[in-house]
Amino acid sequence: MEMARRRTTNERERENGSLVSSLHLILGEIVFLLGLMGVAVYAVINVLSPVLRNVFEVSVYQAKWALGAVIFLGLSGLFFQFGAFMKQTKRFSFTFYSFATCNAGASLLIQLVKILRSGFEWIGVEFLSDQPFAHDSIFITMGMVSLVFTSLFFLYSAIVLWKETKD
Repeated sequence: MEMARRRTTNERERENGSLVSSLHLILGEIVFLLGLMGVAVYAVINVLSPVLRNVFEVSVYQAKWALGAVIFLGLSGLFFQFGAFMKQTKRFSFTFYSFATCNAGASLLIQLVKILRSGFEWIGVEFLSDQPFAHDSIFITMGMVSLVFTSLFFLYSAIVLWKETKD
């Protein structure tokens, strides 16, 4: 009787662990794709900057800090996926979750520094310098959303990393 109860408990724990790892794979994929889309948007804006300058009379600058933030965010999603995969195979998940947390922290740090220097419209200021459109509410919203998303992902990946140290 006791053996049967232990066996069902172990099976439930294994199923829950597999479900959590699968959800981590999905979350990592979403974060990676957001980072990849951010890099793609950056590339399109840089390619179209001469057109924007001629048509809208807006100078677009290379926003290297914004590029760094999305690259670090994308890498954190990729490492988070690897950590989830390695958790299922019971190998090196701590290492990948550590890399995910560090990269998310780097992205968050870049955003916090830029917000302290330029405000929540730091993305617009990065791309457009001090042109009037740089301080538009769309850039403020983008700055807030990216800060909240990156903060939440950083906290979640840090919690997952902390739980890895407990296992």
